Amino acid sequence: MRQKDEGKGREKMKINKLTPEQEEMKAMVRDRWIARGISTGLCNRPAAEDCIKRAYVAAKTRQVASDGIAYMVGGDGARRVLK
Repeated sequence: MRQKDEGKGREKMKINKLTPEQEEMKAMVRDRWIARGISTGLCNRPAAEDCIKRAYVAAKTRQVASDGIAYMVGGDGARRVLK
C-alpha cells in the first residue's frame, strides 16, 4: 500500500506494505544485493560512474565529479578508507 508524503516541494510515495509477490521475493533480492556488496571482482568503471551520475541527477542533488569517485581493491581497501 502506498502513502503520499509531501516534502521539499514534490510529492513522494512511501510503500508501507509489500504485496504477497514482493514478500516472496525478499530473500532472493536480499541475497542478490549482499552478493553484490561483498563482491571483490572487477567492475566496469565507466558504467559505474555513469550510474553514479544518473543517481545524483535522479536525486536532484549536486553531482559528484569523476575524480571524486574512489575505487577500492577488496574489502581491505574500503576498510582503510573508512577508518
